[in-house]
Amino acid sequence: MDRISRRHVVDEETSDQLDLVPMQSRVIKHVRKVYGYRGCETVSFTADEPAQLIEKSMASPSVLAKMLTTTLRSASGRSLSDSGPEAGRTGS
Repeated sequence: MDRISRRHVVDEETSDQLDLVPMQSRVIKHVRKVYGYRGCETVSFTADEPAQLIEKSMASPSVLAKMLTTTLRSASGRSLSDSGPEAGRTGS
């Protein structure tokens, strides 16, 4: 019997990610199985974590986009109510 067929789940690791949906927030839970070999308790391996825009951050891409947009609007002196499609355009 080869080593791959002897693998079994030893444990699982979870990580949470904060996500924003208009008018609501939610937590996205990522579950990664930890595998090991029967009869060998010292060797285990885990799948890679999902890629993050900021390493070790809980923020999803939508949270980071919202923070960046809010920061840029605040720095430019525009209110959030100025966020319509024409808000960023200047007259010709």
